[in-house]
Order: sequence, then structure tokens, then C-alpha cells
Amino acid sequence: MYVCICRNVTERQVREAVVRHGVCNLRTLRKRMDACSQCGKCALEVKTLIQETAAENAMLEQQDMAA
Repeated sequence: MYVCICRNVTERQVREAVVRHGVCNLRTLRKRMDACSQCGKCALEVKTLIQETAAENAMLEQQDMAA
């Protein structure tokens, strides 16, 4: 699903940026893929997606370390 229509950025791309490249905030995502830089209507949704993905990733890493 597209989360930033102006820049053609998908939810999957945002999640990959968080997991693979350590993107942890909207500013870093803007620098990396120019998302949320035109109209800004998607910024709140993308910010939430970044936070959720980062939390999920941290939880998975903790589980891997405990195993």
C-alpha cells in the first residue's frame, strides 16, 4: 500500500528502511527516500509506521538474543 502518494513510497519500503537501514525518524526517512517532503499529508501515518516497525524489530531482536 502506498503511504506517500506524492513520492510513490510504499509501506513495505518504509518498513525495509527501518529494519535494514536503521531509519528511526521522519527526518532520516526524508533524507533517505524523500518521503513526506511534498504535501506532508502522509507524515503522521508514516511516523507511526516507523515507530511501530522499530518497536517490532527491537522486540524480535530481543527474542533472538534470548534464544
